[in-house]
Amino acid sequence: MKYLRMIPLLAILALAVVPAATAQIANVPNYGVSNTLSLNWSGYAVNITGVTSVSGTFTVPKVSGPSSVDGSPTDVSVWVGIDGYSTGTVEQTGISGSYGASGATYYAWWEMYPRVSMTIHSMTVSAGDSITASVVYNGGGSFTLSIADNTNGQSFSTTVSAPVNGPDAAQRGSAEWVVERAATISNGYLTILPLATFDSATFTHASFATTAGPSTLQDAVASYPACGPSPSFAPCYDQMTMVSVNSDGSLTNLVSVTTASSNSFTVSWLANGSPLSIPGVYRR
Repeated sequence: MKYLRMIPLLAILALAVVPAATAQIANVPNYGVSNTLSLNWSGYAVNITGVTSVSGTFTVPKVSGPSSVDGSPTDVSVWVGIDGYSTGTVEQTGISGSYGASGATYYAWWEMYPRVSMTIHSMTVSAGDSITASVVYNGGGSFTLSIADNTNGQSFSTTVSAPVNGPDAAQRGSAEWVVERAATISNGYLTILPLATFDSATFTHASFATTAGPSTLQDAVASYPACGPSPSFAPCYDQMTMVSVNSDGSLTNLVSVTTASSNSFTVSWLANGSPLSIPGVYRR
């Protein structure tokens, strides 16, 4: 998919009239409205070249109703990953939570977007669990994605190759620690889902590495400027707040994000928001 770091509000409102799709839930690259504001991501991203790994520990947030908004299911995903902030691929692993007729459901997954997300059936995830996740670049387009539930002792790891050339090649241009409202993709339409109601998700031990060596989120915040309207090719960081667009073009914050301290920060729920359909985005 094309990089959409900034989307004019009038264009967003025009897109919102597209009929919502029903399909498999997907975690997709950042759709930014402006610097620090995103339609689907919240948390932190470090925009820097040559990323070789990212890792972090987070809590599984407790999810509650409603189960849908304007006919679309609600979802919250918490993950760490490489790419997606300013590139069209994402190499990521994390958990998702939703609320339905039988109550809250949680599961772990990994994804090499734009390929399909893979549910990790060998793991059981519960609200309040401590999760440690990492993505490591092995060279030659190969990535190892690992996730462990520190509370129940279960873990999973897989090594997958991304294309080394072409539009789906992993650029390794950013490291992220993100709470996301995911999307569905069907018949060429991407629909960003409403955000599930959740208590909070706290990230700790947020670290990454590049070809220049290891680093941490705190190092990035202390050393790099905040990212401006972009794409920005210099090292920078972004503290992202997820927003929803109202019918009059105003924005509603869906979460609050604390300032990073000691490689930790917390994302807390404020509102569900509404589904938003964007045409012409295909999953391969």
